[in-house]
Amino acid sequence: MRFIACIYFLGLGLFSFSQDETRFNEREIVKQQKARSEQCARQLKSAVILFRLDFKEKEINYYRKYNNHVAADQLEAKTKKNNLAIIQSVKAKFNICPVYFFDGASSREVLSQTWEKVVFLTDSLSPASDFKFDSKIDFFIAEYSYTRGRVVTSNRNNSEGKYEGDPSSNELKYYENVTNRVTGFILMDAKFVPLTQPFPYYVKLMSISNQKGIQTKIEKWNRKIRAYIDPF
Repeated sequence: MRFIACIYFLGLGLFSFSQDETRFNEREIVKQQKARSEQCARQLKSAVILFRLDFKEKEINYYRKYNNHVAADQLEAKTKKNNLAIIQSVKAKFNICPVYFFDGASSREVLSQTWEKVVFLTDSLSPASDFKFDSKIDFFIAEYSYTRGRVVTSNRNNSEGKYEGDPSSNELKYYENVTNRVTGFILMDAKFVPLTQPFPYYVKLMSISNQKGIQTKIEKWNRKIRAYIDPF
């Protein structure tokens, strides 16, 4: 009995230690996220946003490969309409900082900051061949996508989540798996890593098929970001 009691209390002690460690880790994560959010708030005031537009090229090429040109043409037209609606809505309702649009196919070039190879876009979605990006300006990246869970800096390998970044780096960003992903407009840093709360880094929007809905959400996002960054 004495032995069993010892094992019981030892187990309680280990459980309590584990809970304390978890609470400590949570506090550290919240502290790091707050510091990062405040840094991004200060930075955004003199930065620009590069907005990534998705042209669904893989899906369209897939349809064309198997001679389903009707589906390809429909998706191409829908994608163009949605991207034009995004540009028009951002131009009309977002005034935090300058916003430039680029073809999502240039994502690698943006990540490596090979600006001469990035396809920037005009308001009509044609290549802005005369535009030259100032490489000295800080920038963030936005897109219509979904939230990817809490960001944890780690060099662990874990099949339950997702890594993004340079595989040779010890500063990979690991996204914990989440079941309640939010679809909408997302703001990321220059490495395509989403910002975190308390920064209002996203706004929910389930569909971009309605321009009025896009404008309403962009205006709301603009208001929330403005309220957060103004005190800094």
